[in-house]
Amino acid sequence: MPNPGRFNAEIAPQDMFEIEHRHNGVTVMGKCFADGALIPKGEAYAITNADCPTLVVWNHQYTHLVAAHAGRDCLFDREYISRGVRTRAHMSVVDAVIERLNIPAKALSMHIVCGIRRNFSHSRSHEIYGEFNANLLDFCETEYGSESVLDGDCIDLYEIVRHQAIENGIYEENITMDTIDTFNQRDDSGNSKWASTCRGTPNRTARNLVIVEHIR
Repeated sequence: MPNPGRFNAEIAPQDMFEIEHRHNGVTVMGKCFADGALIPKGEAYAITNADCPTLVVWNHQYTHLVAAHAGRDCLFDREYISRGVRTRAHMSVVDAVIERLNIPAKALSMHIVCGIRRNFSHSRSHEIYGEFNANLLDFCETEYGSESVLDGDCIDLYEIVRHQAIENGIYEENITMDTIDTFNQRDDSGNSKWASTCRGTPNRTARNLVIVEHIR
């Protein structure tokens, strides 16, 4: 269970993890800053989120599996968007996933799960972040097309992940998405079904838990 708090677009190798605790025969590994991990057979990856999607990538023989946090700053190097200066090894966590697997991308499949869809707003007139938001929106429209920006100022993280995966060589027909929308979806009683930072969750520490297990 890596800590994605630094949004560093890194996929942690096994030797980066340390034991956090053991309980009833289950060992939980963590204590490392990374956005994702290669998951050996018989093990699982856990990540918490409150809008950021999780991406899962595997080869068609089911021998290799990676899961990763795919928040905005995992998909973009902020300094590159702001100043045109690269500050990390991988521009996007999608690039890092493909590199870590070291398998031809045409032999990979991807699933994108549990994230915000239409309401991830980036106002160009925001008092503090307006300049960065404008740069980001322009970058998305140029690199990924108008379908990556919704309603003028909302970026579609799912669409951006899809474009980045295709750029890396994953076939479009091998990319799937769930129907979860952490911002908008409600249950039959009208209560929000998912924790969402953008919507404003009453309990600001609330998170959604995504678990990916390599069972084959």
